[in-house]
Amino acid sequence: MVDPYARELDRPFRYDPQLSTFGVNTADLVPKVIVTANAPVPAATPVFDTGGLIYEVAVRPFTMLHPDIPEAMRGTVGALSHPRSLPI
Repeated sequence: MVDPYARELDRPFRYDPQLSTFGVNTADLVPKVIVTANAPVPAATPVFDTGGLIYEVAVRPFTMLHPDIPEAMRGTVGALSHPRSLPI
């Protein structure tokens, strides 16, 4: 399989019947990526205010075993609002 983000290959792709054969090493049949330098990307201004953060969390495992959250709330979205759900 050729890297879909490749910018340059060492040779054109050519079909070979071995590519359809299970268990055959076809590494020498597939073009290889040539690593090229990326154009410099100018630094962008920060998207968030200083101290801002977006964090994706799976609620159930994040709160299920937390000893400071009442047992009835553990594993629920409500547990995230509990004052002791996050360290300060």
